[in-house]
Amino acid sequence: MEKVSGWAHTTEVDAYVVTPHNLEELRTLIAEVKSARRRICLRGAGLTFGDAIVSANNYIVDLTGLNRILNWSPATGILTAEPGVTFGQIFEKTYKSRWILASVPGSTAITIGGALGMNTHGKNGWKEGNIGDHVLEFELMCADGTTIVCNRLENQELFYAAVGGLGLLGIFTRITLQLKRIPSYAIKRETVTAANLAETITRLEEIGADAEYLVVMTDSFAHYGSRHMGRSVIQYAKFIAAKDLKVQVSNGLADRACPLAERLVNLKALYLLWKALGLCSTGVTAKLVNSYVYYRYALLPAKPVIESCYGFFFINDFIPLAKFLFLEYSVYKRQGVFELQACIPQDKFLEVYRNLFESIQRGRLNPYLTGIKMHKQDDFLLSPYVSGYSINIDIPNFKGREHEIDELFAEMNAIVARHGGRTYLAKDDKLRAEQFKMMYPHHERFRQIKAKYDPDHLFHSEMYQRLFEPNLCSTRVLTV
Repeated sequence: MEKVSGWAHTTEVDAYVVTPHNLEELRTLIAEVKSARRRICLRGAGLTFGDAIVSANNYIVDLTGLNRILNWSPATGILTAEPGVTFGQIFEKTYKSRWILASVPGSTAITIGGALGMNTHGKNGWKEGNIGDHVLEFELMCADGTTIVCNRLENQELFYAAVGGLGLLGIFTRITLQLKRIPSYAIKRETVTAANLAETITRLEEIGADAEYLVVMTDSFAHYGSRHMGRSVIQYAKFIAAKDLKVQVSNGLADRACPLAERLVNLKALYLLWKALGLCSTGVTAKLVNSYVYYRYALLPAKPVIESCYGFFFINDFIPLAKFLFLEYSVYKRQGVFELQACIPQDKFLEVYRNLFESIQRGRLNPYLTGIKMHKQDDFLLSPYVSGYSINIDIPNFKGREHEIDELFAEMNAIVARHGGRTYLAKDDKLRAEQFKMMYPHHERFRQIKAKYDPDHLFHSEMYQRLFEPNLCSTRVLTV
């Protein structure tokens, strides 16, 4: 056994970790786990924050060994891959033909199987949807070792349950995706500020009509009741046609992917950033950094930047050892970080934001990072996405204040639930079962589908135990 946890280091368990490399090894593993009367928890790159990718005293199946691109058609932009293939692998394979994944999260290390299990999103969710919206078909290995082909017409019920299904219905063994055609690999990125929450939303609506990608960082320390509450820095971007590209882009050429050596540019800036992160172990320095980021752009408006889309999409990869730095030497040193990322209907967002920060201010547990994105609704059973906005709020796991953190997250999740919002499960390990049922109207249908395809709960996680089956024996499989 070994110690395993999610990316945020908030839930750590002892478990057996195995890495199969083909379907036969997967089938053999399933039989062996059943014989051992244990359960299986699926894991890709391990970048999910909370307890969805851990299961105490059970088998963590690391799918990064299934990492082959099986087919790629530059003519159609259709790619078929095993679940352990990463976004970086796909990018390197397809960029020369001017195709990219239509929904791109923040790291090249994320696996396509993990992304599909969590139905990840990028900076363009309100226009292009999420990764599940671009899946044409997949093959799923079920608890009995058989495989089922699923698409929007064939085994439709399982298709809409497994995408975003947290790895609880089976193992993706083959995934077929439709990629997006782009005019070049260069984007034009612009940065503006908004003085308060209402102005932030107004600017998002205006910018969102034309931009292809956008992301917002709000000042976590501009408190409830302040005229500055919700002030923000907004970055947005759009692809540039190759014929309009007159200069070489920063961080690599527009027409090729940026290898690691080219991404490690401007070392002085990175060094200063690391130093700043290292200082942010207290609320005072975190407040200074939040204020600096806002005033940096408010007082010195930034000029448009032409750069590689690679750098814009995969910003985390421009900081070597990002996880180590963030979790060990920065604001999240205190035993990890808890995050609330919640999707809120558009007409409720202002009220929810105010209510959340009123609770935060009352609890004196200030977040060190807050962000906003735009989304549209999709049809997957456990999808968090609604037409509106998401907010992510990162709060360090302050030692000695565990009970206060629990109570704050319970209050914040209750606010989200009351306003028709949904907490994104890939970032969660605080949501309560009754709140989950309020947020996710199709939870019972998902439970029924799991009972059909996995009646003995072979596929398991601490999150599944917490939200679906709190009375389930976590290590016993009833049928061998």
